[in-house]
Amino acid sequence: MSRAASERVADSIDDVATVLRALQDRWRISGLLERLPLTTLMPSIDRRAQLGRLRSANALWPGVRFAEAILRRVPGAPEACLYTSLARYAALRRAGIGPVFVLGVRSDRGDLEGHAWIEVDGEPWHDANARSYTVTFRHCVSHIQ
Repeated sequence: MSRAASERVADSIDDVATVLRALQDRWRISGLLERLPLTTLMPSIDRRAQLGRLRSANALWPGVRFAEAILRRVPGAPEACLYTSLARYAALRRAGIGPVFVLGVRSDRGDLEGHAWIEVDGEPWHDANARSYTVTFRHCVSHIQ
């Protein structure tokens, strides 16, 4: 098998693994969030990150997007932006990328509305709504271990 073919097979395996891990993370994180405060949960996710080969955030996106599409169709699956963002954070950390988990608020017709999202390289990662919120919390790891 050529080197290029071997790399394509490895990428395909990584994509399937990304989907499976993202599904697992969403369920695991939703259960942990019921028992742990966010300030305890985030370092727990950081410690559990078993970094694989470094992939770009964009290369990881198709697998994450597919897992999210599956979860939207599963009755009882946690859907809130908080769960989505925590699972995205875990996937990016595992891939050797240094994401930032962000919480923010905005006023919507007098009501305070919250949102959670991920930033990569200082930009919201696949979240068009993030820029309309005022940041209230950020979590990042200063270096990849």
